[in-house]
Amino acid sequence: MKKIEKILALLTPLGLVMKFLFIPGYSLLLIFPLMFLELIYFIFGFVLFNNISLTGIFKKASYVDITPLKMLGSIVLGWSLSLVISGIIFKIQSYNGGALQLISGLTTTLIILIVALIKRPKTKSQFYNAVFSRIIIIGGLGLILLFTPSILFHKINYHDDPEYLEQLNSQN
Repeated sequence: MKKIEKILALLTPLGLVMKFLFIPGYSLLLIFPLMFLELIYFIFGFVLFNNISLTGIFKKASYVDITPLKMLGSIVLGWSLSLVISGIIFKIQSYNGGALQLISGLTTTLIILIVALIKRPKTKSQFYNAVFSRIIIIGGLGLILLFTPSILFHKINYHDDPEYLEQLNSQN
C-alpha cells in the first residue's frame, strides 16, 4: 500500500505542472491520484499508519501491539488528511468550499501533530515518524494553498481572457 501511496503522490506534481502549462488531460495526473490518495487515507488510514498489510487487516495478530488510542488516532489522522487532500483539490480547481475543508482538516491534523509531538519522545516509535512525514508534506501543501488567494488560480487559468478575469474580480 505504501508503494501505491508514493506513486499517487509523485503523479500529483506532474499533474500540477501539466495544469499550469495548459496541457490537456492534466486531470488524469492531478485530480485522480489525489482522489485515490484521499480514499486510501479515509478508508485505510489505520492500516497504512500502523504498518498492517492488506492481507493482515482481518487477522487478530496484526492488532496485538496497537493500543486503542493509537488506533483511534490513526483513524482520525486518516480522515483529517483525506479532508486536507479534498480541500487541496477544491482549491486547485477553484471550487467553493476548499478553504473550509482545509481549515477543518488542518485543525484536526494540528491537534494530532501536537499529541504526536508529546508522545514521540516517550515511545520512539516508527508510527510517529510516519505521522510526521505525512503531516509535513500534506499539511504543508494544504497550509500553502490555504493562504494562496483564489484569484491567483483564476489568473493562471484565464490569463488569455482579461475580461473574464475582470468579472471574476468584481464578483469577489
